Amino acid sequence: MNKMEETIKDLISCMETFKGLRKGEINSKKRTQRVAVARQVVSNFIMNEYKVKPGQMSKYIERDRTDFYYMKNLHKAVMISWQAYPDYHKLYEGFKNIWYGENKRKPRQAVKILALINEKENKIKEYKEEIIKLKSEINII
Repeated sequence: MNKMEETIKDLISCMETFKGLRKGEINSKKRTQRVAVARQVVSNFIMNEYKVKPGQMSKYIERDRTDFYYMKNLHKAVMISWQAYPDYHKLYEGFKNIWYGENKRKPRQAVKILALINEKENKIKEYKEEIIKLKSEINII
């Protein structure tokens, strides 16, 4: 495995960690929004930042080359008018900042920390919702 292949595998792994996906889930056949957006972002990041052609992308992510052409065209449209797809734009820019940011030497560690923060924030939201539900049961609210 050459340096480029290692870097791309590391990028995919970091995206899976960042989004809280299981290992290999980006290459799965799942089409849920969570997985699909992560797959689109990491694919476009690889094509744009590492100049991998859409025809070669299927070596790294198990999709047909036409899917990558579609993703590349969609990426151009989204980055021009990012208000239409704010989740995609936010994820792409956030991932790019992590990969190239101050933690350049440790992107995987930074991604794991961010994933842990996201997990804790989600638990807090769940607890708040549960508290509201319990209070409503006894008419405290």
